[in-house]
Amino acid sequence: MSYDAPEPRSTGLRDALVTLGVAVVLLGVGYFLYTRSERADKAASAPKMELESVKGPQSTHPLARQIEVTGVRLRVPKQGLAEVQMVVVNHSAADISGLSMDVVLGAKGTNKEVAVFSVKVKHLGPFASAEVTAKAKTEVSALDLPDWQFLEAKAVVQTTD
Repeated sequence: MSYDAPEPRSTGLRDALVTLGVAVVLLGVGYFLYTRSERADKAASAPKMELESVKGPQSTHPLARQIEVTGVRLRVPKQGLAEVQMVVVNHSAADISGLSMDVVLGAKGTNKEVAVFSVKVKHLGPFASAEVTAKAKTEVSALDLPDWQFLEAKAVVQTTD
């Protein structure tokens, strides 16, 4: 008794769909790699923006040790410009009005500055906090920004009215 192997049947439509799917995936990967290298070339040829420099002496204000900048959230809506949301905390019993300070935002554990910007807080009560939003120039792209838990803010208090 001999068994003959069944004749192979053509799957037709299934083979065509598999071939089409593989072609789409390969074209998608090629397009992604091409546009990624094009963006890198464009970013390399773009003029470098200068970060703002911190004005004035470092922490000579009497309330400088009592002011904390925390809860930093960073967005980069367009290349070179960052929108920073933060909470400014007054750890003293003093009622502070017209607080002006420069903030240096850096990556924890490194000397890399992400952004430098000025902040003004109209009023900060004793042991109170205020949410502040500021715009800053940055050289760091949105993809290279450290996560919020790796950001460190250092405030240099300039004046209080």
